[in-house]
Amino acid sequence: MPGPGPKRKKGPRQPQRGRAAARRQGKLGITRRALLAGSAGVLAAGFGIGSLLRDKTEPVIQEASAPITGPTPVVAAAAQPAPHVDPLMEETPLPSDVYVSRTQMPGVPAVPPSAVTSAAPPVTTPPRRPPVRAGTPTWQRNARPLVPASGIPAVAIVIDDLGLDRERTERSLRLGRDVTMAFMTYAEGLPQWLGQARSGRHEILVHVPMQPEAASIDPGPNALTVGLSEREILGRLRWGLDRMDGYVGANNHMGSRFTEDAAGMRVVLEELQARGMLFLDSRTTGRSACAAVAATVGLPFASRNVFLDNDTSASAVRAQIMVLEQVARKHGTAIGIGHPHDGTLTALAEWLPIAASRGIAVVPLTSAMRLAAERA
Repeated sequence: MPGPGPKRKKGPRQPQRGRAAARRQGKLGITRRALLAGSAGVLAAGFGIGSLLRDKTEPVIQEASAPITGPTPVVAAAAQPAPHVDPLMEETPLPSDVYVSRTQMPGVPAVPPSAVTSAAPPVTTPPRRPPVRAGTPTWQRNARPLVPASGIPAVAIVIDDLGLDRERTERSLRLGRDVTMAFMTYAEGLPQWLGQARSGRHEILVHVPMQPEAASIDPGPNALTVGLSEREILGRLRWGLDRMDGYVGANNHMGSRFTEDAAGMRVVLEELQARGMLFLDSRTTGRSACAAVAATVGLPFASRNVFLDNDTSASAVRAQIMVLEQVARKHGTAIGIGHPHDGTLTALAEWLPIAASRGIAVVPLTSAMRLAAERA
């Protein structure tokens, strides 16, 4: 048989570029200095609930029907839920005496026990709140004064995706000063929107686009994606943060893929900590790494309990508001996230003025976080 032919001479190696090269860099290096003092605790307002989406347009995560019996349940292999389901997000029935007539709104069916999750109790170590002075963390400087709930259940409402639709952003800003507003980093006219929000005494969040699970969904310009280097993550994050001011913290837009990446989220949360901000996990995946990373970073943190408008019809939003009320009654506080859809804005405009008469205090996000810590 003929011997092997002559070896071909290799040409010069081409430099690696793009995202593929970023993936090959391995684990992200963390080089941040010591964390700022001041808001050293970690807060949580419970884990996720109800009809959860990995992102607003992605398929609904199916939840297991078996009840949870403790804060850290073990799910047997035979009863393991479908992929991407966090056992902490399973449904647990509440006693039937919770569902009394005063919790119903006209035209809205009673909330079934299976609609309310067994959200974990809040973490009990709140960030210290010294008198406002130079060097006070950003979240404290820009927070509304504590809105007392007088011992009744407290609910925080956050409206995401603001600044992209003028009419609906303006409608959102008219909902009431206790509603927290989350503005898209890449929205046009941010100075005007932020000025209106501050004039209305709303707390403000930076709504940071992050990579969803579905590759077909575009999260928007300068989104944070898995595989970016630490430098690239910080560059994109700082671009968004530096376009805004007057905020208390940030939350994720989409992010069902990126928020599962602990290394990437550490870069993000360390930057927020260095800026004195808090973080609200929109909880678009049951496998979010945000809570664990926030605990190690010492970042003020909360997690969304209820998405109000996976179904954007007003009737569906009204039903989700009832679920939010029930979670607040069970745990003392709850956080709901909605979006500037017509049905959402209509339902909230109806409910917010009567929430107090239904035994619910609507408070800004930072008040809900502090109340959760105090009641824990």
